[in-house]
Amino acid sequence: MRELGATTTLELLLRARQALFPDAEPPTDWEARREVLPWWPKDKNAPTPAWSIETERIDKELWADPDKLGERIQEYATRHNLIPNANVA
Repeated sequence: MRELGATTTLELLLRARQALFPDAEPPTDWEARREVLPWWPKDKNAPTPAWSIETERIDKELWADPDKLGERIQEYATRHNLIPNANVA
């Protein structure tokens, strides 16, 4: 994200990591990560967990695409010749 200049997206991703893994870095192993992710309370009358409220906020902000990520990725891929024939008219 830094190399793309997508600083807002980076900040949102860091907020999501903090909301879901507040006490440690997320494990790189998928199974281990699933084991430490927070879960919904079993009691249907329990208040919505703070992590859920925060990730909903982040989700809305990401969908707004504040960094125009698709454009940045396209520009990066073109600049680094990652898309065959991208410069052919």
